[in-house]
Amino acid sequence: MLFRSSLLGGYVVALQVAVVGLVPFIAFRSMQSESEANTWELVCMTTMSPRRLVGGKLGCAVVQMLLLSSIVAPCIAFCSLLPGFDWILTMVALAVTLVLSLLLTIFSVMLGSLASTRYWQNFAMGALLLLLFGETRGVCELTYFFVTGQDVTQNVRSEEH
Repeated sequence: MLFRSSLLGGYVVALQVAVVGLVPFIAFRSMQSESEANTWELVCMTTMSPRRLVGGKLGCAVVQMLLLSSIVAPCIAFCSLLPGFDWILTMVALAVTLVLSLLLTIFSVMLGSLASTRYWQNFAMGALLLLLFGETRGVCELTYFFVTGQDVTQNVRSEEH
């Protein structure tokens, strides 16, 4: 098992909800608000390269991810004192969470810049919310599997019988 402590599992799931679910959506809304506030034209007229513009949005998202991770860091340090703690697997799980969040943020920034009309912006936001919900649920179910050693659907089926 990856996490022998349900306390650690709870901390990691809370981090995953915030980092995988919220940070990419905030980056999407940031990109979308540029076109809503009619500042997109001003951003396009600057002498900054597109790489720097997108890098700034992604840099902001990375800072948010690191801040959220630093909030959970003392909790993980406390859980490391519990018996059965595995540093390597815990760090791999956290690294995979942050990489997944970065990939979703890159996709969110791209999607936020593509939608130009109000209709496509709303459609893109709905599609992104469904994607982020599915990804967050999948990552949290995987963490639950490592916490308890059983699948979520097995737990639900055993309660029905």
